[in-house]
Amino acid sequence: IKRSDSKWQDVSEAEIEEYGGLLAHMDAVDFRYFLPAYMCYSLKHIYDTPAWEQEVIGSTVFNLLPDRKDSDLNLYKFEQLSLLNIEQQHVVIDFLEFVSKYADEFERPDALKALEFWYDQRNN
Repeated sequence: IKRSDSKWQDVSEAEIEEYGGLLAHMDAVDFRYFLPAYMCYSLKHIYDTPAWEQEVIGSTVFNLLPDRKDSDLNLYKFEQLSLLNIEQQHVVIDFLEFVSKYADEFERPDALKALEFWYDQRNN
């Protein structure tokens, strides 16, 4: 991904809105770089945009929800998550806890499923 910014905090909301589903296709380096921008965007818009009008929140949560099944997709997801350090993993958990409590009924179930995975990761 060609970046026009020098740090993730400079990623524009317009870029996130335009490329909302792109997070799923990023390599581990880009995923780690862009994930905080997507999470911040999601938190900022969690109350004001219904799920059917906006895909960023759901896409962000989905990309934090690997399945335990052995499939190529899951291997790819695990690879994307592989560069997150412990502090970043804790931020992911905080994000998912917030979404599981305050998002609409479309994102909450996936956030809860993702939390099960992240709690398990934290305890191992």
